[in-house]
Amino acid sequence: VTGSVSSTSGIIDGSGSTIRKNNVTLQGSAGTNNAAIRVSGTADLSATVDANLLRGDETVYEVYGIRVENGIGDAINHLVTNNMALGFQHQIYSDGGSSLAVRIRHNSLYVPVATGGTVATALTALGDNAEIMNNILVHETTGGAALKIGPVSAQVCNYNLFHVTAGANLGDDGTTATVALTTWSTATGLDANSIQASPQFVSLVYKNEDLHVQDKSPCLDAGIFVDVDWDYDSQSRPIDSGYDIGADERAKYTAPPSSGGGGGGGGGGCGALGLEALLLAFILRWGLRRARA
Repeated sequence: VTGSVSSTSGIIDGSGSTIRKNNVTLQGSAGTNNAAIRVSGTADLSATVDANLLRGDETVYEVYGIRVENGIGDAINHLVTNNMALGFQHQIYSDGGSSLAVRIRHNSLYVPVATGGTVATALTALGDNAEIMNNILVHETTGGAALKIGPVSAQVCNYNLFHVTAGANLGDDGTTATVALTTWSTATGLDANSIQASPQFVSLVYKNEDLHVQDKSPCLDAGIFVDVDWDYDSQSRPIDSGYDIGADERAKYTAPPSSGGGGGGGGGGCGALGLEALLLAFILRWGLRRARA
């Protein structure tokens, strides 16, 4: 499935499809099952949701960016990767039971200040067998949490980047909500190698958001290999020495080479000291010539 959708329903899959490179804007829809991309299905139907750009209304309750639902039977192994989602009540929401396995890797998720509701999340994973790796989870609205999971014992969660503002929680396991990564990791045993910092997105201007990261982002080289060797823009991973966290893989900032040498061993350039020496030599030579004349 490839294309652009601007509606109240989005894309619905129940047959193990690959849903890739769609630009979906969900407008003014508050139904409890409405999602930009909704994935369900029966046993052995593994869907791939990859490199989609999803935008929500930012004011509507109970709207999902990506919703992954429990199927009938087991052995479901959905892959949700390289997506950029913002402005929904829940950017990614997995509500499977013990029969659902979902791999949530390398996504960039943003809950803006304007997003309504006190239960908003960047990512929710309920039930068993969720693997949450190398994701950016930014939560800037009051209430809710960047990550809500349960039960903790059934989840694998690490190498993520969290950024929350005042009034929001970093993590919520259903019994305890915390605002600091160290507290969350100690309480749950999760996210031992995760980061709490601003991801340095390119732009968070309303309706012109760009969830690519800048070249000095702490996300760069901070992830781990999780069988995803491409990014949102179809670039190969890694570009530098390590795998980046989030949907975007990019090169690190490299300082430009020095343009001046100055003094001995300057390497071919004339710095300020070099120019002064040349000027002094010229003056002395000119003075000697005047004295001889």
